[in-house]
Amino acid sequence: MSDLAKELPTYYIIKFFNGEEIVCDLNHIDEEQVKLINPMKIHAYPKMTETGQVKEQIALHRWLHPYTNETEFTVGKKNIMTIAKCSDTMM
Repeated sequence: MSDLAKELPTYYIIKFFNGEEIVCDLNHIDEEQVKLINPMKIHAYPKMTETGQVKEQIALHRWLHPYTNETEFTVGKKNIMTIAKCSDTMM
């Protein structure tokens, strides 16, 4: 593994029970809570290609912005449906 790869954070996708999906780095996980670092909300929408096909496009928006400028959030695990590492193609 290169030195650069060791320095880069690992990103995760988190799906909440309310249907919201975010991508973020995780700082700490214990039995009851997860600390999210720089969470971005995933917004998926259809987009028409030049050939007329409809493909899914995604955009990332700051989570809870403009309500706060915070970059770290603690969330109870009871609100999380699943956590998975992002694929290489996502990043």
